[in-house]
Amino acid sequence: MYELSNIDTFNVQYLDNMPTGLAAFIKHGTIFIKKGLTQKEERCYLEEEIQHYYYTSGNIVKQEKISDIKQETLARRKAHLILIPFDLLIECYNSGLRTYCDVSNYLNVTEIFLREAVEHFKQKYGLMYYDKNTDYCFDFGDTIRIYKRDKQTLI
Repeated sequence: MYELSNIDTFNVQYLDNMPTGLAAFIKHGTIFIKKGLTQKEERCYLEEEIQHYYYTSGNIVKQEKISDIKQETLARRKAHLILIPFDLLIECYNSGLRTYCDVSNYLNVTEIFLREAVEHFKQKYGLMYYDKNTDYCFDFGDTIRIYKRDKQTLI
């Protein structure tokens, strides 16, 4: 499992009352997060807020402008890539973990976050993706299927 990006450089404050519809937000290097979240939810929200710190600007809470939506999407996708890297998906597969539930538990992320990440990977890489660094193929269909490339079948 990967650690959160530079979490020690941020002040984290847990609040009982959050603005409507928010579980977390970052302001001036302090992450405000709703009390009572599960460990998995907290981990996903914290990483997303860290990515907001590095990649977004201004108040995008209302999501009224397309630029706000794009910034929100960017931070979320950066969090997906950090918390669900391909090498950990391979580790899950090699450990016999095949369901979204099992993989999300192993990675300590919510199942919803994992499914969003897979949708992101589909959009970015297509239904099938070959990672030349690991020599694995990823099939992002209804489930996550991973195959070690068989070099003997190459022409």
